[in-house]
Amino acid sequence: MSLVIRAMNSSEETSNRHSKNHSLKYGDNLRLAKNSCTDCDNWRSRLLTAILLFYAILLMWGASRQAPTFNEPAHLVAGISHITFGRFELYRVNPPLVRMIAALPVLAAGYEADWSSFRDVPGARPVFVMGENFIRANGERSIWLLTLARWACIPFSLIGAWTCYQWTKRLAGVWAGFLASVLWCGSPSILGHGQLITPDVPAAAIGILACYIFWCWLQNPTWPHTLITGVLLGIAELTKTTLILFYFIWPVIWLVVRWRKKVTMSPQRWLSELSKLVIQMLISVYIINLGYGFEGSFQRLQEFQFISTLFTGNNNVNSNLKDTGDESSSSGNRFRGTWFGNICVPLPANYILGLDIQQSDFENFGRPSYLRGTFRETGWWYYYLYGFTVKVPLALWGLAIMAVILRFYQRCYYNFFDAEILLLAVPCVILVVASAKHGFTHHMRYVLPCFPFVICWIAATVTYLNLAIKPLSQKTKSTQRRQKGILFLTIWFWTSSITTFPHSLSYFNIYAGGPFGGPNHLLGSNIDWGQDLLFLKQKLLHLDNEEPVFIAYFGGANPTQLGITGIRPMQDEFSISTSLPLAPGYYAISVNLLNGDPWLARGTDKGDFRLSKTLLREISSMKRIGSAGYSIYIYYVPPSGKPNRIESGVDS
Repeated sequence: MSLVIRAMNSSEETSNRHSKNHSLKYGDNLRLAKNSCTDCDNWRSRLLTAILLFYAILLMWGASRQAPTFNEPAHLVAGISHITFGRFELYRVNPPLVRMIAALPVLAAGYEADWSSFRDVPGARPVFVMGENFIRANGERSIWLLTLARWACIPFSLIGAWTCYQWTKRLAGVWAGFLASVLWCGSPSILGHGQLITPDVPAAAIGILACYIFWCWLQNPTWPHTLITGVLLGIAELTKTTLILFYFIWPVIWLVVRWRKKVTMSPQRWLSELSKLVIQMLISVYIINLGYGFEGSFQRLQEFQFISTLFTGNNNVNSNLKDTGDESSSSGNRFRGTWFGNICVPLPANYILGLDIQQSDFENFGRPSYLRGTFRETGWWYYYLYGFTVKVPLALWGLAIMAVILRFYQRCYYNFFDAEILLLAVPCVILVVASAKHGFTHHMRYVLPCFPFVICWIAATVTYLNLAIKPLSQKTKSTQRRQKGILFLTIWFWTSSITTFPHSLSYFNIYAGGPFGGPNHLLGSNIDWGQDLLFLKQKLLHLDNEEPVFIAYFGGANPTQLGITGIRPMQDEFSISTSLPLAPGYYAISVNLLNGDPWLARGTDKGDFRLSKTLLREISSMKRIGSAGYSIYIYYVPPSGKPNRIESGVDS
């Protein structure tokens, strides 16, 4: 990494070449440049440090305010098991790096364990029940343990911000770097998921870092750079399996970049760089195996027990699994008895089995997908494209449109094609592959690794084509107007994001109607992942204690286990009949459930339950009197016994 940083620093003078005063004599110019360079480095470092510090404070505070989201207890339990037992069966659909780091402070702080629900048969996923057991065993203290785990993952977000700054600065100057870091830090999706221990933001951060170092290798393909690039590729693969696409993208990018310069490429250079590229891949595979402790590495392909149609060759395997619930009777291996079956797979067994389970989910998830008020058994190929239109701030769309226009109208000034093709190819490939896997479409977070690449391209393009191509003395009025436009859009971007914080998971832009308009477009982790339960706890303290509180909660923990008392499950027999009114009291219901999500609701330790359609219709017809965050709505039925319609109320 130090070699890359030195190379990066050596090119900084080029990125600032337009700010020098060429009328000075060479000696004076050199002396003044040296002094000004030191001053510039100081204020740049201080400003970047201030941005990262403010960003870290936001993440730390937000992480301490969120309740356990749906997947987090499972991730934490899996990470603890990896370190404690050296086993990687739990949560095998994702590599273990992020959750192992999250588990470290929890192991140091101490915790109560309950491993009684563990089982390991083909396709088994006991980790979610084990996550619930962890919350039950640790009670309210699990909030503090989860906060520690979240804080341990904040460095991933800081790495993402730093990388966006460094890469964009090298392409288009220091102001481009600051713009990229500000866009990363202020992105609602990055802010929201950056507060959690799920691997989406870490994958985005390490993914952009690995690609940045790969780009540095393209500029200077030395053996030290080859080693560093291979190690970072392996670390990236240990964050999220989505980044397995790098093994396809990088060779293609290398070939395109070198083909453009083929007149300077001798046969010896082609062979040398190709061998270094292969060695990068081999190093990364070694790092992946190292991350799993070489557990089950080099197992023969025919020895695996798969459950997906792709790997079993059985078109009925998913329906059998759904009907019988018996994973062992629904498994198979299409490679058994073929010469492929004798191949020793140079990857950990649980890495391969995780890919199989994820593929099985896309083939038949068993839960309906939602888009614009409609549930259906499969997803939509355009789900992520639509999600970008409602989840991305309009200010960022404005910057993106400006970048596209400038890119094509001032292309003669553009001189970083090698970086541009990488910055655009990665998000495009991820988006295309994710859209093709539309067996279910629940989470925009699946394409979160696209964000930093688009941010860097936007920041580099709009800044370079507005600031770097001309000295300040030659700026035109149109250029100055564009600069003011960039400043306005950046301020608007941050304002729209920070006004939603710390409820950034629920962010929707103005076009979508804001967070309260979000359920009209998307559900799931896009708005309601159970994160606002602690805000509901504070809200209940200000309600009339004499009135009963009925709750239907969607999340990763039972509300009573997190210290919420005096509540009743929203499960009333009379609600089945339309002739009877709702019981008087307060009704707190998660947005997912209110909009018809078929997941079971949680209320108290009496168990989960399903809401009747009649009850949902009755509640939906009322006017909410408030909310906890933007994912739990609160309604009130007065004790008069009338079918109430609250005409006034304030959202909060």
